[in-house]
Amino acid sequence: MIEEGSDAIIQSAGDIARRIIILTYLCVYGDDGDKEEILNFLRTEGHWSSVTDEEKQLFAKSQLTHKDKINISWQSERIYVMLWAINKIQDLGLPVEQCNVGEMLKTLPEFFQSTNDFISNSTIRTKKKF
Repeated sequence: MIEEGSDAIIQSAGDIARRIIILTYLCVYGDDGDKEEILNFLRTEGHWSSVTDEEKQLFAKSQLTHKDKINISWQSERIYVMLWAINKIQDLGLPVEQCNVGEMLKTLPEFFQSTNDFISNSTIRTKKKF
């Protein structure tokens, strides 16, 4: 089912950008990133309160399972679509292959650098462009 444009509820660009940051750092953790550094960064940047309970459970694990890592890796697809939704990527293309992670990373702030500009400079696509 596809909602009518008038029925769709679109989150703010800032909220979407914050989700992108959180999911990106979850992917870094899933790729054997330094958990303490990531958690400290998310807290310092003020994003921890937006981390979901499921994500907090993953961050709480002393070691991720192989299945956890696979499930986390799929978040890159979500990130890619959300980057499109806030005009950081212009064309999604057809979903026939994995997203271009290299292109995606070019749109994000440098790792462990301030995310304020990324969030404040994000703009949401109009419903007509969805």
